[in-house]
Amino acid sequence: MSNSKEFEIALSFAGEDREYVDQVANLLKDSGVKVFYDLF
Repeated sequence: MSNSKEFEIALSFAGEDREYVDQVANLLKDSGVKVFYDLF
């Protein structure tokens, strides 16, 4: 059995917050965090 995680964080947000959340998601991803985000 593997201990690896597919995702470390999932982002849930209101549609009007997409622009901000997109920036957060990309910063997390660029930092090596495994992000569940609907555009990835």
